[in-house]
Amino acid sequence: EGADMLDIGGESTRPGSPPLPLAQELARVMPVLRHAVTLGVPVSVDTYKPEVMQAALDLGVDIINDVWALRRPGAQQVVAAHPLCGVCLMHMHRDPLSMQVAPMEGRVLPAVRTFLQSAAQSLLDAGVDRTRVVLDPGIGFGKTVAQNFELLQRQAELLSLGYPLMA
Repeated sequence: EGADMLDIGGESTRPGSPPLPLAQELARVMPVLRHAVTLGVPVSVDTYKPEVMQAALDLGVDIINDVWALRRPGAQQVVAAHPLCGVCLMHMHRDPLSMQVAPMEGRVLPAVRTFLQSAAQSLLDAGVDRTRVVLDPGIGFGKTVAQNFELLQRQAELLSLGYPLMA
């Protein structure tokens, strides 16, 4: 009822959350995605599992939103093999269980910028058109409050990579 886009995920990635088995994630998201793709708005699936990505794309999902930036084996290949899907690559320090227990140290912007630039370049090298890529600096994902504010204040430096930014 008025949404411009839907982002659907079945596994929490909040700090401290444990990973979810593949079968359980599929059971959670597939019924919702089946309906969502009929609503006439772009649909994004928030997952890092290549099997969920593939199943969602097979249903007609438009965007893969991956907190692991396609670092899981097979994830990049799933996205590269799809001719049109968009992809959001996010920076996350460590994993959900440990990211806030031991957040990043030091200067956050150079590390996040280098990571995102490398992840995007890897996709380009796999044949993905740069117009399909969006970058997410991962506000709150393994960073201190001060680092989160720095990323927000210095978004222009991330935009200089030449990709849209989601924050």
